[in-house]
Amino acid sequence: SSSSSSSSPSALPVSVSPYASSTSSLSWNGSAPLPTMSLTGETFHHKCVFERRTRQYVVFIYGIKYESFRRFLSYIYTGVFEVEAPHAYEVLQLAQFFEFENLKILCASVLQRSVDVDSVIPTLMLAAHSNLLELKAFCMSFITEFRSEVTPLLKRGVKQLTPELLSEVKHALSQHDASPS
Repeated sequence: SSSSSSSSPSALPVSVSPYASSTSSLSWNGSAPLPTMSLTGETFHHKCVFERRTRQYVVFIYGIKYESFRRFLSYIYTGVFEVEAPHAYEVLQLAQFFEFENLKILCASVLQRSVDVDSVIPTLMLAAHSNLLELKAFCMSFITEFRSEVTPLLKRGVKQLTPELLSEVKHALSQHDASPS
């Protein structure tokens, strides 16, 4: 919830969504200060601490829109996944950072359904960074299938791709060229 109150947190454990990754868990140690996340001027106080994060009690999150963060928190607290393509990129980044594997997979599914010529390169980069192999393979396949439409965008976005990823794209395109049609 978005609140600035400094009320004392209860020492009771927070119930965790059954959809949360088994490697990530939420817990509250009642003796610590109330954890805070700050996002574009909004401050969120939580009665839970993500185990993976540092021992800091204020976490600053940059480059994530409020609505995407709200959807991330909604999933964490309720297990309800309500993320459309515009927010899936940012929710996936949060899921990557906090190590919520199930949420990463759900976001990848949304992104895969929404891939088009304009979004395939950013989606490929995010898939590679997040180690989402199925989404990455889908993007590679999309690039080879729609080569004529994607190539101009690929040339403009080549500086954004890591050398390794660019090499993989070139290899996929050359394999596609070598295969009989």
